[in-house]
Parts: sequence; structure tokens; C-alpha cells
Amino acid sequence: MESRFRIVFKHLDDMNSSMKAVVQNTEDRIKLHIRNFDDYIPLRRDTTGIRPAFRLIKFPLSLPEEVICHPLVVTLSYTANDLIGPINDMHWYRMEYAQGLHAHNTITIIMNEQNLDIQGAFNWLWNYVNQLAVPFCAARLRLPK
Repeated sequence: MESRFRIVFKHLDDMNSSMKAVVQNTEDRIKLHIRNFDDYIPLRRDTTGIRPAFRLIKFPLSLPEEVICHPLVVTLSYTANDLIGPINDMHWYRMEYAQGLHAHNTITIIMNEQNLDIQGAFNWLWNYVNQLAVPFCAARLRLPK
């Protein structure tokens, strides 16, 4: 079993990565820097705060290492994080745009990179999310009982 000390240490490491990403996000927004999609996604993975949250969820469960490190569990964790960021961006785009904070949003990045209007960017991102959902659902169905 993964020791509680190790889980806390990993959580702190995840929090550190998230804080660094939030600082970078803030710098990008201040400078109105719009990243390209491939550059944005790794940063977005850390700004969601999902990794530290998943780590905390696991803490009281005392799950065996073979469960935490099972390839399907790892796939589900990574894919969930990749789904949450873009879905969050779709839901918050209007508010972020109204506040001038939309430079660090997947919709803006897609409009800029793909030369699409807002509806085209939402459609593009919806297709991207649906493509990610396929391996997520497949991994979930293959989890051992």
C-alpha cells in the first residue's frame, strides 16, 4: 500500500505544479498571450487542479499500489483531466470573455489557431472532447470488478 507520507508528498508536488501553471496562466492573461493548442493543453492539465484533487480523494481510501497504478486507472485519471479542462472552458467562456480573461481559454485558442468563429470553435472542441470520451469510456468498461 502507498504510504500516507508518500501520498502527501505527491499531493504537495502536484500542488506545486498547479501553482506554477496558475502563475503562467496569469502571466499569459496579463500579456494577452494566446498559446497554440499543443502548447496550451499541457499547461491546462495543471491549471485544472485535478491531479491534486485526485490525490486527496485517494488519501483516505488506502488503496493498494496495484489499484492506483493499474494502467486503466492511470488512463482514466489522465483522460478525465484532459476532458475537464476543455469542458470547463466551454462553460466559462462567456464569463471569461466578458471579464477580458479569455486569452487562456481553449475556445479562444481554437478560434485563433484554426481561424474559426466562436460557433466553429465550440464545434471543433466538442468533437475533440467526444474523441477523448471514447478511450475514457472504453477504459472504464474494462476496469476489473
